[in-house]
Amino acid sequence: MKRIILTSSGFLKPVVRNAILEFLPTFRPIKIGYIATASKVVKDDNYTKRDIEIMRKLDFNITEIDIVGNNRNQIEKSLLQQDAIYVQGGNGFYLLKYARESGFMEIAKPMVSSGQLIYIGKSAGSYLACPTLEVHTWHSDKWNWYGVDDFTAMNLVPFII
Repeated sequence: MKRIILTSSGFLKPVVRNAILEFLPTFRPIKIGYIATASKVVKDDNYTKRDIEIMRKLDFNITEIDIVGNNRNQIEKSLLQQDAIYVQGGNGFYLLKYARESGFMEIAKPMVSSGQLIYIGKSAGSYLACPTLEVHTWHSDKWNWYGVDDFTAMNLVPFII
């Protein structure tokens, strides 16, 4: 069974955090693969530090998985060791570009679809789970598009948020 949580705020808002916790398995520590790619090109990434701090307080075992610069085999090996992935927000175009180029989308999609891996998205990480990232273009003046002109995303859910 596919298990996907899509948020705009991730763990930062207590009401959302509690809903995420209700959805996750009760065993601890939960192994979370933290995909921070989208946040690596924003001016202020303090929200990422707060997310990590909250997850550590919740006794999650966090492994950062950098999809930029890692090859398909390295990413697959890392994902196979996780209970869930947390795909951070930030620049969705940058995230989409490297999710494609690294093979992350091809590796993670069947793992999430089969229920092997829980997908937690925050903002741009949530957009990546949709059929298309076109919503991210609505604030096109805010983002560098990194050459992305095909907005096809992972299609883990049949809707756009």
